[in-house]
Order: sequence, then C-alpha cells, then structure tokens
Amino acid sequence: MLALAYCREQTGDLAGAQEAARDVLKRSPENASALNFLGYLMADHHQNLGEAMQLIQRAVDQEPDNGAYIDSLGWIYYRLGRLADARVQLERAVHLTNGDPVVHEHLGDVYKDLRLFDLARQEYQRSLDQDGSNGRVRSKLAEIR
Repeated sequence: MLALAYCREQTGDLAGAQEAARDVLKRSPENASALNFLGYLMADHHQNLGEAMQLIQRAVDQEPDNGAYIDSLGWIYYRLGRLADARVQLERAVHLTNGDPVVHEHLGDVYKDLRLFDLARQEYQRSLDQDGSNGRVRSKLAEIR
C-alpha cells in the first residue's frame, strides 16, 4: 500500500497518496515509513503542518538515526519557519544519508533563507553533482550566483 501511495504522489494524485498512506496507518498505526511518508508529503505541499510534524516526530522517535526521517524533520521545521532547527536537523541528515541529493537541496534552501549564500551554493552544487538532471536545483543555484 505504501508503494501505491508513492506512485500516486509521483503522478500528482496527492489526495490519493494521502489516502493510501492513511490506509497503511489504519492497519499499522506505528509504521514509521508510513508516518514519515505522510508527514513529509504534507510538509512538502504546505498542508496540515501541525499534523505533519506529529507524524514525522513519531517516525523519528522510532528510528532517531534514520537519515530520511531526520531530513523530513528538518524539512517540516523549514516549512514552519524554524530555520535554526531546520539547519541542525538537515546538517545531521546530510551525514546520515551519505549526502543524498534531496537533503543537500533542502539544506541549501535553509542556508539561502539564512542568507548564507556561499553555503547554499555549495549544497546546491553537491546536489547537482549527484543528480545533474534536476532543473529545480539548477535554477536555485543560478538565482544566487
């Protein structure tokens, strides 16, 4: 069911993705992957940020060293405007994920909003070094050059 949620999200069916993730949580309320998926999905689309935070925190409580979950925690802090908290979590997530390109992008966004433009450029470039096809990151990098 979580794979279905992911497929629906990839096709732009956000409501369907949320529904599928909630179905997983009905059957398994402490499924950390589903908690994180649903929380991140809502955070990424600026929806129900309070609930998103609770879901992500429940996943992190279960797996405090899971880099994907720490990235989600940093991302929800970013969406809530808690940039200092976001920075701490995303810097940690970069190490825990061995430099996942999405985590580098998220950290770049935080640095940019903190007006730490040299650090933002470095993070965007690190993201592009691993995924050169990401036009969104390429645009962000061009914005602050």
